[in-house]
Amino acid sequence: MPDDIFVNLPQKAQDLGPPRTYHRARPIRARVLLIARIATRIVLGALFIGLGIAVYLAPDENAVTGTVVLLLALLCGTMSLVAAARVVWRSRRQGTVRGVAVCPGGLICVLHDRVVTAPWDEIASIWDGGRRFRTRGGIEVTMPDSLDDWPAVADVLFQETIQRLAVCASAVILGGGTMEFGPVTVTRDAIAAGPRRVAWADVGNVLVAGGRLIVVRAGERLPTLMIPLAEVPNPHALLALVDRLREGGFGSIIIGPGAAEPPEEQADSS
Repeated sequence: MPDDIFVNLPQKAQDLGPPRTYHRARPIRARVLLIARIATRIVLGALFIGLGIAVYLAPDENAVTGTVVLLLALLCGTMSLVAAARVVWRSRRQGTVRGVAVCPGGLICVLHDRVVTAPWDEIASIWDGGRRFRTRGGIEVTMPDSLDDWPAVADVLFQETIQRLAVCASAVILGGGTMEFGPVTVTRDAIAAGPRRVAWADVGNVLVAGGRLIVVRAGERLPTLMIPLAEVPNPHALLALVDRLREGGFGSIIIGPGAAEPPEEQADSS
């Protein structure tokens, strides 16, 4: 049985077809897990620092060894505390969604004060690994980490929109235009981010690693462009476009079943 928040939906939501799956936010469970993650990192940081100080102050410990151990312990402890701070900071970015229903024709997003219906062909931009999307009408939806199996919803978002978004981007390029994916600019001749530009003929590798889109110039090992992937809207369409622009005789983009996958981490083969 669906949750009661999905009862009495507007007609537009019903036009999307019968829901395939329901996903509901579980804020209490998410809060407990968040506290546990933060506490674990703080405790580990304190233990590392305390151990280092204890070894350093031990009367029979070699001064050089004690100093090295203390420095390593301080480094590890600081890293754990910084990780805890990062968890706290990320927790501030909470979504406004109480529940999401995945339908054949799109998403039904139940917010605290309204219901947003998002047909697949009205979704214009997707960010942050699929956690955020924006419709053509300018409505932005952010899914919280507490949403049941939100990565599955993100996967559906990527799969249902890649064909249209990639083909539209291809049409713009074929017409001699410029496509902007946030900080990334793509033309038929080059890819750029800010003032840095790499011609397609000079591109050696394009990959996703460490949460960043990386472009490496041919013959070089260090990246020429490094852009946080969370800042790039529609990264799945961008990568599909990049693959075709790097091929000889680029004409049009035809997306097959195997291409509808979200961006994944890749190993640098340069």
